[in-house]
Amino acid sequence: MRSRFFFVVSALLLAVLAIAAYKPKTGETVIKMSINNKGDIYIKMFPKDSPKTVANFASLVKKGFYNGIKFHRIEPNFVVQAGDPMSKKLPINDPSLGSHGSDTPVTFENNKLTHKTGTIAMALTAPKSNTGDSQFFVNLSDNDFLNGNYCVFGKVVDGMKIVEKLKKGDVITKAVVLKGTAKKK
Repeated sequence: MRSRFFFVVSALLLAVLAIAAYKPKTGETVIKMSINNKGDIYIKMFPKDSPKTVANFASLVKKGFYNGIKFHRIEPNFVVQAGDPMSKKLPINDPSLGSHGSDTPVTFENNKLTHKTGTIAMALTAPKSNTGDSQFFVNLSDNDFLNGNYCVFGKVVDGMKIVEKLKKGDVITKAVVLKGTAKKK
């Protein structure tokens, strides 16, 4: 009896969570990242403000590049960072993590978007440099001192509580591109 009750409650909870998933609005491009044992993060892209960066990021997602990549940098109250392909092979505390990419560089795009909590930006080896590639970071607080130095190209629209609980070594199990479409009449 007790196990049946647990099963019913679990099924209802899963149904509610499935319904609560973020649905992109018409014209929106959203990246859904599933994080091992934590849940899903939904990141709305800003293609009008950073077209090259968004195109590069979405292309890597479509190729499955981020599947299996670990978050290698966690700086409480600052940022979480992922996108180094060697995080799939090297120990998570390897000092070289954070220095590798996909070999698909993207030109730095300076825009007016600001580094507020939940925004996602391209990691660079130096501010305002053309060294963007596959590594990205999510701002855990308002980091206005980064404005104009690192390209903001998206924002977490659902799942920020998951981002805030990320630990070094957490894995992006799957990333997919979701597109908002108009409802058929």
